Amino acid sequence: MVIFKSKQQRGAVSKKPTKPSRQNIPRVPLLPVLGVVGLLFVAVAIYQQLQSVLSQPVDRVAITGTLQHVDKNVLIEQLKPMLNEGFVLLNLDAIRKQLEQEPWIDQVRVVRRWPNQVLVDIREQQPIARWGQAGFLNHRGQLFEPKVVPKVNSLPLLDGPSGESEQVMNNFRSLTELLRQRNLQLYSLLLDERGNWVAVLEGDVKITLGQDQIMSKMRRFMRSYQHALVADFERVESIDMRYSNGLAVAWKQQG
Repeated sequence: MVIFKSKQQRGAVSKKPTKPSRQNIPRVPLLPVLGVVGLLFVAVAIYQQLQSVLSQPVDRVAITGTLQHVDKNVLIEQLKPMLNEGFVLLNLDAIRKQLEQEPWIDQVRVVRRWPNQVLVDIREQQPIARWGQAGFLNHRGQLFEPKVVPKVNSLPLLDGPSGESEQVMNNFRSLTELLRQRNLQLYSLLLDERGNWVAVLEGDVKITLGQDQIMSKMRRFMRSYQHALVADFERVESIDMRYSNGLAVAWKQQG
């Protein structure tokens, strides 16, 4: 058997497999990579901490203030559904508005106390006059109507159409100061639907003042009281001041 070997052609160059050069491998900077990894760890830690803070529950509600007509336990029960939002996300303004819907509550201040407490400071309404048979007026002349109206006969009685409580209160204060000059006490002031004012003094003496110039008419009454009525005022039942230059006196019937 004859074996033929191929001869290398003249001028041909044999090629050996080349090894990859280190210069061709891209180098990634190690420091920036470590920095990115570190930032990721920090971000995860911050996120976990934030979740922990946001989910922090409210464990205690402290209600302060001098309360005579409001039950603290009842208020806390009303607030419980609102406390589920957690300590941080708790809507303090919503709590304030919810509590101020209670007729006997005048003002509310709500603050957080770290880490899990809510402080609620309550100022109750201070009634200075009765309004009709269903409510009271506070010192600003604002009407509030409790579900249960206690009997407070020592307070003056005011009444009038809806929306007129502040005007009635202002006139009551002015008339009270005026009558005090003659040691007379205003017990009641009423404004009817037609705009007529009626004042009732201590002793149930009714003074009808009409629709306008009530201060001027009351001053005219005081002059008449000083000069003609003071001696027999206990016998007076009512006085009509709706006359331009005078007054009409009705006397109590002798028993």
